[in-house]
Amino acid sequence: MNLEIYTDGSASLNDRPGGYGWVIVTNGEKHSEGSGYMPVASNNDAELEAAIQGLYAAKNLIENETIKKTWKTKPNSIMYDYML
Repeated sequence: MNLEIYTDGSASLNDRPGGYGWVIVTNGEKHSEGSGYMPVASNNDAELEAAIQGLYAAKNLIENETIKKTWKTKPNSIMYDYML
């Protein structure tokens, strides 16, 4: 799996509201995205939070893909869907 993470964060001034966003692209297609609001942040805080959240989402994606490839499940298994 080829995985890329694009991130950005911004805040108007230090100790002011800010926000961040991330996009995960797998094999050349957008897979998932996320964003968040930070009531008090510097620009650096928002940039770092974007990277942290993007990496966290990528970690979950990789773990879920590994589970799907290694677990043997019955079709429509409620527990399988619940665990993912």
